Amino acid sequence: MTNLTTYAPILKWKQGEREALKNLKSSNEGILIPVIQIIDEVVPSKFFEELKKCFNGSVYLCTYHAGDDSRQQLKGLIEYANKNSINAWPYLLSDEPDEILSELISISSRVGISTPIPGNFDGLSVNQVLDIFSKHTQNCKIDLFLDADEVLDRRIANMVFSEIMQVFNNNLAQQFNSIIICVTSLPKRITLESGANDEFMRWDYRIFEEVMKRISRTALGSKLAYSDYGVTAFTDSEIDFKLLQHGVLPKVKYTIADKYLVFKGKKDRVSNTYSRSYNDIAREIVNSQYFYGKDFSFGDSMIEQKATSPKPGNAANWVTYCTSHHIAVVMEQLSK
Repeated sequence: MTNLTTYAPILKWKQGEREALKNLKSSNEGILIPVIQIIDEVVPSKFFEELKKCFNGSVYLCTYHAGDDSRQQLKGLIEYANKNSINAWPYLLSDEPDEILSELISISSRVGISTPIPGNFDGLSVNQVLDIFSKHTQNCKIDLFLDADEVLDRRIANMVFSEIMQVFNNNLAQQFNSIIICVTSLPKRITLESGANDEFMRWDYRIFEEVMKRISRTALGSKLAYSDYGVTAFTDSEIDFKLLQHGVLPKVKYTIADKYLVFKGKKDRVSNTYSRSYNDIAREIVNSQYFYGKDFSFGDSMIEQKATSPKPGNAANWVTYCTSHHIAVVMEQLSK
């Protein structure tokens, strides 16, 4: 298989996501380059020791959720990676202060730069970002992430698609190492009654497909890559159930070719028993026409196991299963 498209999912550095990386069917080095979103302070040596246990490929490191000293943390991580020949590159925002950008670009052979698309009306336009960062491409490989954030309907999808095509029509685009479309079509907040299901169109991947159709045969076709926020970016995967009176209702997000399917459990508060548990949801998925089969991914094998197991698994386990399945779906789509 040749000319595989790079996939750069944004994954929180939490137990559920780490286990999903650890249980990939293969390392997929070169085509899977996750953006590791570090949310707590870490010690570089310990972080990379943990990373090696679950993933051996290249990664981008994002620390802007890791506290007030996040940029010094990122610098320390990159310096450690450089000294130890680890392919870990900084993931930065396009509106970072110049001194931070210059410092990290100067110590990195490759950098991911994220810019909103469409651009913020009170910030830099995308064309301005192209102009500014194209000047750094002589000394450093720049991967430009075009972050459209949430795209939940056709109108927004059309607007984002149009803006992305304008970027590819800009001559400066040729100077970047890659141009990565980053978008999600799973709402940050899903309001769902207990026991109910919902589904969301995957406008995120449809936008990518439409862009690919138009540029795949051009010089920029090989530079196009895909990124998303997975299915768990806005899920708390480390909930302490002991601190909650009734616990949290099970919620499962299962990716199919054109939609995200969401299932929510149900619980009788009086008897404190589930009438729709993780096990019940697993059985529904396994017995449905859209189940990918137990051999498709680690996540799918575990979902089938949970359909008959007396042990339902906890929230972090299901983050692993859903993330594992989602990555496998996207990578299969990109391979085609």
